[in-house]
Amino acid sequence: MRKAVVCFFFTVAVCVPDRALPHGRVGKRSFIEPFVTEDANPKDEFVLAKPFRFDRPGGSGFSLGFALEKRLSTATSVGLEAAWLDLQAPPEAGEHSEAGLAAHSGAAASRGAGGNGFSNLALRFKYAPVRNAERETVLSFALEVQVPTGDEEVGSASHVVLEPALLLARGLGDLPGALWFLRPLALMGDLALEVPVSRREEEDMLGYDVLCFYSLPYLREAGGVPLPRLLDRLLPVAEFHFETGLQGAGRGTAVRTTAGIVYLNSYAELGAGVQLPLDDTARDEFDWALVGIVDVFYDDLVPGIGKWLPFE
Repeated sequence: MRKAVVCFFFTVAVCVPDRALPHGRVGKRSFIEPFVTEDANPKDEFVLAKPFRFDRPGGSGFSLGFALEKRLSTATSVGLEAAWLDLQAPPEAGEHSEAGLAAHSGAAASRGAGGNGFSNLALRFKYAPVRNAERETVLSFALEVQVPTGDEEVGSASHVVLEPALLLARGLGDLPGALWFLRPLALMGDLALEVPVSRREEEDMLGYDVLCFYSLPYLREAGGVPLPRLLDRLLPVAEFHFETGLQGAGRGTAVRTTAGIVYLNSYAELGAGVQLPLDDTARDEFDWALVGIVDVFYDDLVPGIGKWLPFE
């Protein structure tokens, strides 16, 4: 059944006649849904699957994330996110609880004790006060509340966690004409502070992600460079992830990178990549991971729901 659903949406993404790319669009720029980094754009989308398969010291695991986001107005949205986890436990695992920032990259799953179950449910509100079409820039503020609804055996925290965040998306389409080949580049980033509410013995965590992608659709649409139909929907992506403990024995920073490729059209985004640790702290949690994303833009598939903005 799962394979049939994935095949259906792959067919929709690749074979359905395509228009310009309005989803997550600012000026001439269409921003993607990243593997890890949070997108600054309020959007109408349904992440059907965000698989994450990893090996860790003494064990392995798999998580299947999903998320739903709905715009309330042009500048605001609400969303929810969770994941199902299946962990093979190393003997020493189980001493850490789930961290919301790490949950986005799979590191929290790597800390679970073993077994299977759901992560905590994350509720997110996003507000984008800055949206500049000429500069292809969006600046947003977000507040995420992680509710203790998950299973502790897979690392889900038993307390509420708050996570305020600053989000940025910036295209480079305003570069001088001599640098036309760099105009398809875009940057995205987030800065988030994770604060446990009811268990102060757990440390606060600061997470920040930086993403760079090169848009072949932008090269064709805005640059006028003809490309084959399949190739002109591809976007190579590189992300860097940082998680820093702010006090106690957990002080220090774990650094990871995710490299992959995304196929994007008006109706869906499909992507696959690999995530690797870049320092010893990150390597203690997992050695490598395969990541993916199947994201459906329901504002174009079901306009009656997706185009409805209750506060406009």
